[in-house]
Amino acid sequence: MKKLNPILALTMASAATLFAQEAKTENAAEQPVELPPVTVTATRVVMPTAELAQSYSLITSQNIEEARFQSVMEVLRDEVSMAPKAYGPYDSNAQISIRGMDSYHTKVLVDGIPYMDNSSTESFPILSNLSLYDIDRIEIVKGATSLQGSSAMGGVINIITKRPAEDGIHGRIALEAGSHERLNASALFLGKYDIVDFKLGIGRDSERGISAVASDQYGNVNSDNDVYRSMAYTGGLGIQFTPEWRMELNGVFQDIDEEYDSGYTYDDWYTGDAIVVPDDDNVWVRRNIASGKLIGKDLFDGKLDLSIAYAFTRSDRAYRNRKNTETLYRYTGDTQLLNGQATYHINDWNDLTLGVEYIDECAENITAHVRTLKRSHYTTAGFVGYQVEPVTNLFIALNGRYTDHSEFGDEWTGDASAKYYLEATGTTFRASMGKGYRSPSVYELYAPPSGWGFLGGNPDLKPETNKTWEVGIDQEIWEKKVLVGATYFENRVQNYIVSAALENGTTYGQISGVAILGAEAFAVVKPIDQLSLRAAYTYQHARDRQATVDKHLIAYIPSHKATLDATWYPMENKKLAVNLGGAWTGTRWNQSNSNGTRSKLGDFMLLHTAVSYKLNDNWQFYGRIENLLNTNYTLSDDFGTRYNTYGRCYYVGAVFTF
Repeated sequence: MKKLNPILALTMASAATLFAQEAKTENAAEQPVELPPVTVTATRVVMPTAELAQSYSLITSQNIEEARFQSVMEVLRDEVSMAPKAYGPYDSNAQISIRGMDSYHTKVLVDGIPYMDNSSTESFPILSNLSLYDIDRIEIVKGATSLQGSSAMGGVINIITKRPAEDGIHGRIALEAGSHERLNASALFLGKYDIVDFKLGIGRDSERGISAVASDQYGNVNSDNDVYRSMAYTGGLGIQFTPEWRMELNGVFQDIDEEYDSGYTYDDWYTGDAIVVPDDDNVWVRRNIASGKLIGKDLFDGKLDLSIAYAFTRSDRAYRNRKNTETLYRYTGDTQLLNGQATYHINDWNDLTLGVEYIDECAENITAHVRTLKRSHYTTAGFVGYQVEPVTNLFIALNGRYTDHSEFGDEWTGDASAKYYLEATGTTFRASMGKGYRSPSVYELYAPPSGWGFLGGNPDLKPETNKTWEVGIDQEIWEKKVLVGATYFENRVQNYIVSAALENGTTYGQISGVAILGAEAFAVVKPIDQLSLRAAYTYQHARDRQATVDKHLIAYIPSHKATLDATWYPMENKKLAVNLGGAWTGTRWNQSNSNGTRSKLGDFMLLHTAVSYKLNDNWQFYGRIENLLNTNYTLSDDFGTRYNTYGRCYYVGAVFTF
């Protein structure tokens, strides 16, 4: 079959659905002036999108429902400057890159609370297995975000959960079923009575799955289906003591059970016989956030906002043998956080934010009932942010942070940005620059040597830092029915940590850095209320600055990516919605083949479509198709092991709201 040209496919899809009801994401200055004000909190400072100069995306619950996404990773894979990586269709350690940076250079927050897995090697952000039933919106800010501290070098993803919006009890119950025996069920209850409000949610997701590792690589050792099951629980309690003072208690808990392909074959060194190690291992993952906040708003005649927060997060992974349920390996990571923040509204065009923060991170490993690692480190920090509108439609933000790390001492980071909207021509000019920082994880510093050929951590590592900048322009045309924009960005990382066997017997070393440069462009068209279209493209070149040939480009970062999203409401009452979306991802280099060399992975096109019908105020029904073109692709091909993904899949679902 002749290969479909990706640019032609995007053009055909665009023509078929020539405009959409709402752009799925609102990037940089993509909001027309007539839209109501929307705020972004991922930078730690509450910023209206009209004033935020850094590139950003804002994905609302309406956008999610139009496309009928079922997980956060499904949402993010369609973002133009983001590159996903996963070990099979479902993976509790799935990762995503922003603008060519590694996934652990992205900081993930849930309602402003960091959700990072300290039990993993590089302290990865937790994105996989996050359900969408409780999500109100997802904020993505690109580039170094200094006020968020360590790991916010590539950007910040802040997941905002739902809150009760009216008195009484309301909520939603949803059910979806489809290919590979998928069954997804969720229920969310929101309540508000007098000064008390609450929420309670539960979601279950399960699939029969397929073999994550292609069976032809290890004979029939991994030919069985890798089943998957996850449970997600969420709860919250709020008490509005006075119009100014409020207390919030929130919790998220994930319980995940997935089979992973660990089987393999090898030749016995003495007899030469082929030895088969069967695939009989599972991984159990428990993750949770518990947080409490005391919030004071509009104090002293609206001049002062205060917040004090405490949070505890834990990630616990246990690898077990299915036959005898013996725990082979267990990895636990804990984080405790305490911060306080105050914003003083000097006047209508001047805001000053001050804050302090303490973070304690601990990692523990147990192998065959023997503790092999239990270490921790902590940081204390102070930060300041200043936002000013010196003249009408000119917005300037200046931020700085001082961090004192228990292992590395002090570090200064900061960022500055400016945005100007020229109302006469509908043109927006924006620019930003910043310095980011990431301290090595506990595992990178202190990991014990492993009998499987992996060496230990390196206590001599230094923190990674980066300097990033961008400039962009956005233009409204055709009476604000069309918005186009472009951004150029650069990102340079120093003391970049790499995994390699070194002479001192460690796994991790450092190189002088990596250099990433690129450009993004987008177009949004909305001729009438019921139709609109958004298309975007990014180019990025991410490579090791010590390398001399292009094959040393950073693994899994495509040089080209194009995305499309369109929603059409054929009926004037908007009861019927048709969505088409997806992305074309260009070629990428893999991590390494089994012989130590690297190879290119082919480009691929992923399209999905959904049709939804709103029967009445309570009932909605929908059908969706994933991988519409039945594309054969992989998101991971490490050390000669290629991981499978699904072909075309079909799903139907129903949602009851009350």
